[in-house]
Amino acid sequence: MKAAFIAGASAAWRWLAKRCFAIGQVLWPWLEKLTPEQKNTLKDNLTRDEARIDALDFGKDGDAALEEARRLAESEAERRRGTDQKAATYLPLVAALIPLVLTLVSALWEKKAGSAPIWLNMLLLGLAVAYIANAGHWAFRELKVGVSHEPGLTDFERAWGGPHPSQTLARRLLLHTRRNRDGINWKVTCIKMAHEYLLRAFLTFSLLLLVNIGWYLAAPLIQTWLSAPGPILTTPR
Repeated sequence: MKAAFIAGASAAWRWLAKRCFAIGQVLWPWLEKLTPEQKNTLKDNLTRDEARIDALDFGKDGDAALEEARRLAESEAERRRGTDQKAATYLPLVAALIPLVLTLVSALWEKKAGSAPIWLNMLLLGLAVAYIANAGHWAFRELKVGVSHEPGLTDFERAWGGPHPSQTLARRLLLHTRRNRDGINWKVTCIKMAHEYLLRAFLTFSLLLLVNIGWYLAAPLIQTWLSAPGPILTTPR
């Protein structure tokens, strides 16, 4: 009986923790840090992939292999350019929202706009500002200069110094593409996080407007309901 109770309590706790985690991710998304085991796994995967690429045999058609390697390298480069362009777009958008936030703060604080309580307006506005700041933070992290592996003079010397230049160069291109993949994946992650925070900032601004509109429309009804005369009670003599 006791073991069943403990098992049920443990299952309920796991369910509650899972739900709280999901709600927390909706309100404030974050990335979980990699454990040392996961980091070692990534390093082992890279080492294993490099060994597999070095062992590839393109003897059947070295020219076709070189063309495909170039296509893969260009695809990864295009993915990097795409994330950089999105980050460069998000940063001006974040900068453009700052004057809007300042105007809203001034209008709400001086009661020139908004009918909801000042504490509710400031709470929603502060949450929107936090979302905007984190969107800019992730966009800046995407644009941070990182290591990029590109074909160089050494690769060409090694390729044309051997008996099969096209095969050697194809392997070198594949190696550089694989080494760049983790960095590009990180850039994509940064853009996704910036997008999530910008989306929440937009939804919070929308909620701020809806709350004030709803408060304005509901206030006369509430006042009428509160000021409605109640029944007159008389005491019989």
